[in-house]
Amino acid sequence: MQSPTAPLLSWKRSCTAYAFNADFFDQIEAMSEPEARAAFRASFDAWAEVSCAGRAPFLVEQLAGTTSTAQSEWRREGPNESVVVGIDEETWTTLPDHSARAVALTLMWHNRRTGEILDTDIELNLGAGKFADCVAGSCSAGMVDLQNTITHEAGHVLGLGHSADRSATMTAQQVGTVESQKRSLAPDDSAGYCALELPAHACSAAGCSCAEVLAMLPSSATSRTSCEAAAPGAGRGGWLWLLAALGCMRCRARARRNGEL
Repeated sequence: MQSPTAPLLSWKRSCTAYAFNADFFDQIEAMSEPEARAAFRASFDAWAEVSCAGRAPFLVEQLAGTTSTAQSEWRREGPNESVVVGIDEETWTTLPDHSARAVALTLMWHNRRTGEILDTDIELNLGAGKFADCVAGSCSAGMVDLQNTITHEAGHVLGLGHSADRSATMTAQQVGTVESQKRSLAPDDSAGYCALELPAHACSAAGCSCAEVLAMLPSSATSRTSCEAAAPGAGRGGWLWLLAALGCMRCRARARRNGEL
């Protein structure tokens, strides 16, 4: 049940930027750094290319270089950064709210009073399989298409929860052992993205940058998990499962997660 007092979660600023942990590209053994970076860019571009009545897209910038930050966290006395990390299987199973079935999780911190999204981090479960490009090359059982996974996680970063539409990128279900269909958005995904009404970032193609670093967590903010999305076929339809609308009583004051495939 949704709490009637929980604020809607949404981005207030018009951009966010993410960095890769320094060990990340060594952990993705089946792809080179340029290939992995391209997969992330293509994943976020799939959402930015959705036409929402002519509105300019929300900007998600991939930072050059890497960061020494090795875990998802929010420091009460910054700086903070959105980070992409790979987590080995043994460590993953020891972390709270990390299902062994999850290929990846997106963690989000927000202001509890206003609902403003402050920070997001993406974690990849290295025990789920070997991440690769399953379109450019053939993938066998035990391999996971990186772009398929990140396009789903990008939806969470933007503010979407799981969809009840089984054809959608934001469905919590994975089809088969090697799946790439989530690379392409379904109408349900596009409708959900436009419904978020994300702030547009005004910049030229050569000058698009989001250098802002969050410095301090307001005293009224917390981190928590979203509630589990409804199983496919349940609920009232796909895009209504917006992360911004999730405020379940049983989830309050917990570390927030999304992204189980």
